[in-house]
Amino acid sequence: MARIISVAALPILSRLYLPADFGLLASFTAALTLILPLATLRYAQVIPIVRSEGGARAMANVAYASLGGTSVVLLISLLLAVQWEAELGGLRLSYVTAGFLLLAYLLSGAYEILSSQATRDRRYRSLSATSMKQSAVSAVAKTLFGMASLRPEGLLLGHVVGLGAGLLSLNVGAKSQRSVGGAGAKRAMTLARSFWQFPALRLPSQFLLAGASQLPVLYVAAAYDLETAGFFGMAMVLMTTTISMATISLGQAFYGEIAAVYRKTPERVAEFTFAIQVRLLIAGAAAAAFIYFAAPYVVVTLLGSKWEVTGIIVSYLSPYLLFQFASTPVVRVMDLLRVQWLFLLINGTRLAAVGGVALYTHATEGTVLEFVRIYSIIMSLFYIGVTGVVFVALRTPGILTRNRS
Repeated sequence: MARIISVAALPILSRLYLPADFGLLASFTAALTLILPLATLRYAQVIPIVRSEGGARAMANVAYASLGGTSVVLLISLLLAVQWEAELGGLRLSYVTAGFLLLAYLLSGAYEILSSQATRDRRYRSLSATSMKQSAVSAVAKTLFGMASLRPEGLLLGHVVGLGAGLLSLNVGAKSQRSVGGAGAKRAMTLARSFWQFPALRLPSQFLLAGASQLPVLYVAAAYDLETAGFFGMAMVLMTTTISMATISLGQAFYGEIAAVYRKTPERVAEFTFAIQVRLLIAGAAAAAFIYFAAPYVVVTLLGSKWEVTGIIVSYLSPYLLFQFASTPVVRVMDLLRVQWLFLLINGTRLAAVGGVALYTHATEGTVLEFVRIYSIIMSLFYIGVTGVVFVALRTPGILTRNRS
């Protein structure tokens, strides 16, 4: 339902706003994604796998403390960036955009912590309801701002408003909030040291992942113009509201289930992961084939004739969507293996590959469609390789039973 709400709003929004407006939104969300890994220092990801409820509450407190501290650092950095008139992609930082970024950072960090608690408790209904509220509120806000001719700021403000929807209801019912005995600072520090790999290795790897995922948007905005970035950004939005957001939802559910398996019978993790992988490949292949042939026609019908380039871009990205869909949930196994150096290596490789595509396209003065075609091929090969690495790691003797906390 959350995905349906997002898609249903696009025919209205695409006619209320210009492609260049969506290009600005794409640059804004890219900037937010780049800084967001810093929010909880990745300690929120520990919450589902700590065995005791008291330990989960302690890690939630560590994550909230990290969010508060990094928000202060971000505020100072944004104020300096505004003074220097800094620009990232097509996003020129002003006091308004800096305020939007800070607020979106706080709301997204809080959601990361609350959703990790809900994942641990396997409260998927609450997660789904929150996702639906966020989509609905964001769509309504963007529509109202567009009708009021608040362009392009209406897209940015609507995005931020949507991030805050449903957070209070998501906090209701969390077991870690009802833990008996509390979570003292000493226990929190002990657990934080035990999971040192998350801020020390997973955090930089998450920066690399964010950089690799957002570099295409930033490159298109910088190398071409905001209108072209709008076409590309809309293609990424369509991906997010269909295949990519499905991988996030599946990955979250998969992580909750596999964390429960890991806490009780870790030897079953490999079997569980393989079964999920096969099903995702079958479902993803059917979806990718449909997208490849139908995207150019569906996009023009849905959004209007001025978005024809977006339809072609989505079609070119269909092979990449298949392998992303099939591998993204499975990569969450890395959080159980606690081999964060491997995750760091994988994301470094991805950033290098995407950077290579951007440099090659820039050197050959290629069009945005040529960039997208090469990018799709390279990323398909990348996700095939990542899936292979995960299964090789799972076959390593004893890797699932060592260092359990």
